[in-house]
Amino acid sequence: MTIFDSIDSQLINQLQYEFPLVKKPYEELANRLNISEDEVLSRVRRLYADGVIRDIGAIFNSNMIGLVSTLVALQVSEDTIDEAARIISSYAEVTHNYEREGDYNVWFTLTAASEEALTSTLTEIRERVRPSRYLSVPAKRVFKIKTNFRA
Repeated sequence: MTIFDSIDSQLINQLQYEFPLVKKPYEELANRLNISEDEVLSRVRRLYADGVIRDIGAIFNSNMIGLVSTLVALQVSEDTIDEAARIISSYAEVTHNYEREGDYNVWFTLTAASEEALTSTLTEIRERVRPSRYLSVPAKRVFKIKTNFRA
């Protein structure tokens, strides 16, 4: 398990909620955190390498811009969870991928430009992962869960 210090926690919060939209965002983050830009970049690289940060980029409300999405639950054997997660995470259309306890132990969200594209990608993922069972549950209502790290 990765241990965060106070600066890591502040940096993660800044990256999630207050990323500076300026010409030199990492320099701005460094100024906010009273550390050097090189240290910010070093910490971001470490957090990325440790799997704490998966991606840095904009997240859009997919429905508002004409995309379709679904929550997918897979039942895979315990010894194939890591491989399933690696395959699933290799798709740019996957925005979240996580393990849960229970029969359906691998969950992810999938977004695509159309129902056809969504179905095609889901079929491809299922063929590669080979789950025992799966569920595809399109959202009827969107809930956003925020995570803040204490500094």
